[in-house]
Amino acid sequence: MLAASVEGDGANGDENEGDVELKGSIAAGSIGGSFASNSLSFSINSTQVKTNASIQFKDTSCASLKAGDSVEVKGSRQADASVLATRAHRP
Repeated sequence: MLAASVEGDGANGDENEGDVELKGSIAAGSIGGSFASNSLSFSINSTQVKTNASIQFKDTSCASLKAGDSVEVKGSRQADASVLATRAHRP
C-alpha cells in the first residue's frame, strides 16, 4: 500500500507551518534506529519519519511497529524533508 495521503498546513503563514499528516504502510527495509534510545525511523512511501522521546503512540507501541504496518503519523516537516513525528497510531 502506498501512502493514501500526505497533508500539510501552513502555506499561508499559519502558526502550525510545517505540520504534516502521513497515512500509509511502513516501507520494507526502512526501519532503523532503536525504540530503546528513542531514535526509531521508518519510511511511509518515500517520506522518512523520525521519532524522539516526545512521540505519543496510540493503538500501537514503538516496539511493535514493523514493515507493512498501516500507520498514521502527525508531525513537523524538517529541513531535510523528513517528518519528526509527534503522534503515531494504527488506523
